[in-house]
Amino acid sequence: ISSYALRQAAFSRDICVEAVSDVLAGKITTVDPGLSSQQWYHPTIWFYVWTGLRTGIW
Repeated sequence: ISSYALRQAAFSRDICVEAVSDVLAGKITTVDPGLSSQQWYHPTIWFYVWTGLRTGIW
């Protein structure tokens, strides 16, 4: 059975092997994009309920 996730895994195999090889060889480098970083989470069910009640949807 073929799925999009399996296709992604198959196509990313080469770059993953290269990344692991670089780490094991000590050739890994980091890249600083120069942008601010923020962690983001999906809204919780309680946020959806609160928003629905607060805005009069329910």
